[in-house]
Amino acid sequence: MTSDTFVYRSRMLAPATEVFAWHARPGAFVRLAPPWERIRLLDDGGGIREGSRAEIEMSLGPFRQRWTAEHRDVEPGRRFRDIQIRGPFARWEHTHTIEPEGAEESWLEDRIDFTPPLGVAGRWLGGRLIRRKLQSTFCYRHRTLAEDLRAHHTARAGSMRIAITGSSGLVGSALVPFLTTGGHSVTRVVRRDRASGSTARWDPVLGTIDQDRLEGHDAFIHLAGENIASGRWTTRRKRAIRDSRIEGTRLLCEAINRLQKPPKTLVCASAIGIYGNRGDEVLDERFAPGAGFLADICREWEAIPESVRPRGVRVVNGRSARGDAHAVQTGGGRRRRQRTPVFQLDWHR
Repeated sequence: MTSDTFVYRSRMLAPATEVFAWHARPGAFVRLAPPWERIRLLDDGGGIREGSRAEIEMSLGPFRQRWTAEHRDVEPGRRFRDIQIRGPFARWEHTHTIEPEGAEESWLEDRIDFTPPLGVAGRWLGGRLIRRKLQSTFCYRHRTLAEDLRAHHTARAGSMRIAITGSSGLVGSALVPFLTTGGHSVTRVVRRDRASGSTARWDPVLGTIDQDRLEGHDAFIHLAGENIASGRWTTRRKRAIRDSRIEGTRLLCEAINRLQKPPKTLVCASAIGIYGNRGDEVLDERFAPGAGFLADICREWEAIPESVRPRGVRVVNGRSARGDAHAVQTGGGRRRRQRTPVFQLDWHR
């Protein structure tokens, strides 16, 4: 049976121990999965331990394929291998090697030894395609890892406890694994019936929140809010868009003011819709708010977190926008499918 080998290698501006630790933390798989691949983690196997198994699900058109890989030859800080136990390949061995380069840098090498399915026919028909996919995948993985490591190094924030609302949304679903791979502990503030482990329950509609589970956090990041791009802005939809932001933010700020020890920072989502539709005018946080539905909501929205400043909480309003913000600002309409939206941020303190 003929095998093939793919190798991708690049320099990381971080010590080998930190690169290995990043891979071993919760969220690493999510951060490394390219957004164009339909793939999700079913079980992480408890992290990178000798003999532990991770299970993922891949979608190929209408078909789903489960893939089980076992961690072997684990050398903390240096290397580990993922061996396919069950999956689409006749053979798949992925060796992660991290070589120190002085005290502050390292080299990361990903080596894939694989045998396509269907024997010679599979290698002849799919070998070139597999290598192209591996090239694009590992280019993305190494770039994402390098940028994440650089961001955490620049922040030098140490390990923090962070509570996040809207953790399953467009921003939150990427932010949570970014933080956990950086060594931070994240509490998701969710609407599920039961809170456990790293979650806390709240219900902005009923005005309830798990006050006790919010104690002891260094920062809060508030991202929850109705999706403004999910349909026409009917009277009912506009009320839901407003209430989800105003009432949810008010509930969270009231909870922060009741804490024995409030967080040092509250990052609250806002939007560049606060400036209104200003055409091609270049704007920053020094400009006054504009007029219109979104501008009115954003003004009211950003005023609520001011109530926690007397407790010594630093308030940051992150004014963001999706790439199709102009279509959204004109009143909703047909939603365009966009898996990798572009964001602009205007951090207003």
